[in-house]
Amino acid sequence: MNKWFILLCVLVLSLFWPGREGATGRVDIKYSESEIFSELEIQSAMEAVLANFKDYRECELTRLWYDDDTYMWHVDFYMEYGSGSVNGVRKEDVIIILGEFYVGEKADIYFRCAAMVRNWMWILLRDSVADEWVVDDAGWAK
Repeated sequence: MNKWFILLCVLVLSLFWPGREGATGRVDIKYSESEIFSELEIQSAMEAVLANFKDYRECELTRLWYDDDTYMWHVDFYMEYGSGSVNGVRKEDVIIILGEFYVGEKADIYFRCAAMVRNWMWILLRDSVADEWVVDDAGWAK
């Protein structure tokens, strides 16, 4: 009887045990020279994305990138129609980082398992140039 009870407890706990955190060990990071942000600002934003990605259980980040053209299109949309229209953030305190990641077999239900997510976008904010970037939102880029 004790063996069955222990087996049942292990089974129940495994259903509620959190999955492996998002993997960021083999990420291809690219960014071109920017006329908007310094290299340090872009690197800092990417570090914030890497830290945030740990919440993407059972996923593996494969690529991150930043470029001015993509930023301009998305930041204008964010400032006019997104949260930027109501949260009072200044345009120079918003950065857009794009990425791709593989979704594992046991990933959260939000993503299709065993698939590659392409053109995923992280919107990061800061209070001023002296402050750290913080992820405000994420989702598919158009």
